[in-house]
Amino acid sequence: MSKVTDAQVGDFLGIMRTNDASVDAKVSCLNDLKASIRHHHLPDSSVAPIFDIVRAAMTSQHAAIMSAGFSTLQHLLKRLALQEPKHLTIHGPRVLPLLADRLGDLKDRPRGQASQCLSDLWKVCPQEVERLIRDSTMVSRNPRTKEQSLRWVAKMSKEHNLPFRGFVSRMVDALEDADGMVRDTAKATVVELFQNAPMHARADLKRQLQQHNVRRSIVNDVLSQLPASEAPPQQPAQTNHAVDAPSKVAFLNEVANGEPHPPSVPSTHSDHDYDQIEPTIVTSPRELDETFRSMHECFEGRESEGNWLQREKSILRLRKLTKGNVLRDYPTVFLAGVKSSLDGILKCVNSLRTTLSTHSCSFVQELAKAAGPGLDPMTELLLQNLIRLCAGTKKISSQMGNTTVDIIFANVSYNVRILQHVWGACQDKNVQPRMYAAGWLETIITKQAHHRHQLEHTGGLDYIEKCIRKGLSDPNPGVRESMRKTFWVFAGSFSDKADL
Repeated sequence: MSKVTDAQVGDFLGIMRTNDASVDAKVSCLNDLKASIRHHHLPDSSVAPIFDIVRAAMTSQHAAIMSAGFSTLQHLLKRLALQEPKHLTIHGPRVLPLLADRLGDLKDRPRGQASQCLSDLWKVCPQEVERLIRDSTMVSRNPRTKEQSLRWVAKMSKEHNLPFRGFVSRMVDALEDADGMVRDTAKATVVELFQNAPMHARADLKRQLQQHNVRRSIVNDVLSQLPASEAPPQQPAQTNHAVDAPSKVAFLNEVANGEPHPPSVPSTHSDHDYDQIEPTIVTSPRELDETFRSMHECFEGRESEGNWLQREKSILRLRKLTKGNVLRDYPTVFLAGVKSSLDGILKCVNSLRTTLSTHSCSFVQELAKAAGPGLDPMTELLLQNLIRLCAGTKKISSQMGNTTVDIIFANVSYNVRILQHVWGACQDKNVQPRMYAAGWLETIITKQAHHRHQLEHTGGLDYIEKCIRKGLSDPNPGVRESMRKTFWVFAGSFSDKADL
């Protein structure tokens, strides 16, 4: 199969969306597309429509089309992991709801394919996949979905050291599920995961069993299968997420070589990493209001020895709330509370204490991913402070600022003011913001490639061209090199404008 063009991808998408095309024609399109993906580099402009093709196939009622769609998706994930993992972080979450739906399929094959695709996506965007499993599939009304989710957690923990602490509460709930198969699977999963867990993890399990009022007979059955010895296990059950979630580079090596790889070593502080934070469940808007009210005092005034620790605890509490149910059950109240506390949160972002600043940036990252466009009203103020943080002399804080800005750009709604901030960074007297701006620009171009009219009508395209010209002529060679890569991404999506 020769390399597919944008026109062919458009034709394939039209065939997949029409009811007039036969099943054989749709399967043939998917097989041709799969063959091209396996052997050829994908144009950046084709990635989004190819995901649309796969999504259309995965929702088909015909088993042959659905199976071909899953097969195409698996090759697409491997190709993009090798070619440009950033595409997976942008487009991968679009297929997560469909994969969750197929976990409850009547047939074994689609369930297995969906589980494998989730495993592949976890290697690049672990937080999104884990959130889907924990907050959606493990509490599904479909018993097959619950059962498959439990097996996925056990498999990923065994094969990839997935931190399972955040799933324990859901697994304990499943021990009292109305479906017998779910109960049996939950029991087997709990025993498997805690077989070699340290003492404190088993103590936490006992506490959870008691809090969830699990029947004494089930509790005894589970605990009787766990070792009573207090000797420390050879392999810790909980490790830093930066170790557990394979880095993108490691994932590329795994895909290319077909071999397992050792976990990467964390490069930044992450003692309270996302996966080690227990989600906080809120039961009423009033409780949420009281939580924010209790934080206001510590956020007032300048940072001091008397309030910095309370500020850090407040930020960690916000991270727990974000990981819990507030954005699902009380999004308006929660986002209003965050906005009212934004001044204090930004004080923490700009703190000279690296730990406090890092936690605050992590909170903004998690909020941007979870709330998406809900963060729009706060974007302006956040970017002003975070870009200033990027120019700082502390390397960790500067890198955290860069990562946070990039995640904001990838998740909030497009507005020309966003590009004005990037243009401002391109003119900064410090090298770091000018170098980071190339990556931010690449994220925006990739995200907006299929909404060209928005860029043109708001003047955004002019800002992009100005930023690229500025970066390519920058006196710093590192900035020039970073912007060259961004230019080629721009040229792939806006070839008629690339003659700079």
